[in-house]
Amino acid sequence: MTTWHIVMVSGQSLCSFPCDIRRLTASSGSLPASNAFASLRSPGCGEYSYLEPVACPRTFYLVLVKPPIAVSTAWVYQQLRFELTAPPKDTTILKQCLESGDIEGLGAACFNDLEAVVVRHVPVVQDVKRALMRPGVCGVCMSGSGPTVYALCLSWDVAHEVASAVRQRGWGVWVCQPWQQATA
Repeated sequence: MTTWHIVMVSGQSLCSFPCDIRRLTASSGSLPASNAFASLRSPGCGEYSYLEPVACPRTFYLVLVKPPIAVSTAWVYQQLRFELTAPPKDTTILKQCLESGDIEGLGAACFNDLEAVVVRHVPVVQDVKRALMRPGVCGVCMSGSGPTVYALCLSWDVAHEVASAVRQRGWGVWVCQPWQQATA
């Protein structure tokens, strides 16, 4: 069994859990599509794991951009060639950046192994990424299996400037502030 370590950010909480990749490839779009970070292979993961939220002490903003196309999650996973995939990446940097509020580091560390597959067949995703790469943006990455791309921004003003610039292209654009769960 090939186990992948799924890393998701929902709001400002990072969660991870191991998963059998065959269950993902058999899926017909039932994976959560609203998560900021995708997956990477992580050999040696236990069969069961608990989700543990990670709070971020710093406010940041996301600009989400969706071109007017659809991408099937099942199709993307079927196109992924595991023998060609790079060695597993260390996801602890994502957690460390969130915990410390290092949004610049988080933006630099963001990755999505599915992005290469999608960009190769759906070039508008690369167009969206290029359009989002502007001053004040800490990182740009495809969300999940695409085609939505997000930009991490340090300020509301930068997020709205970026959104205004890319909205002119006719893409769906949303600016949001990740929700911060209060700690007890």
